[in-house]
Amino acid sequence: MNEIGSFFHENFIKRRRSKISPDWLNADSAKFPEIEDYFKALNEGVALYKEQELYIRKQIWWAYNDRIREGKNPFVDANDEIRWRENCVKLMSLLDFNNINQRLMIAELKRNLGDFEGSLEILQTINDPRFEVMKNKIIQECEKQNKRVIKII
Repeated sequence: MNEIGSFFHENFIKRRRSKISPDWLNADSAKFPEIEDYFKALNEGVALYKEQELYIRKQIWWAYNDRIREGKNPFVDANDEIRWRENCVKLMSLLDFNNINQRLMIAELKRNLGDFEGSLEILQTINDPRFEVMKNKIIQECEKQNKRVIKII
């Protein structure tokens, strides 16, 4: 397995452990992957399981969002925007609509893609008061037809 593949598998396993080894606490800081590294990992078939692909695709989505938070242009060129869009669509297909957190993620992804009606339809299925603040914020942004990253809380 190559270096990128090793990173993703180790990180996936590390996240699943309930206790952190003292060796990990004293370990040197890792260089975190960039967007290109995530796409390369997907292209090389590093994600062996749905959960791993879901993890990588969320990291890609969040990395693009980070560019916006940092005041940068999210896309380096038109092809980059196409890759982002394709990743968002694939990410939505991997999310579980029955999981309320993931359903909110689908609504947010739809909003990011400009499918405001689709986002609002999903949000109408969420009636849990614990998610009311997030739900209302996304609704407000849909009404403004804002596709950009927003601060929810």
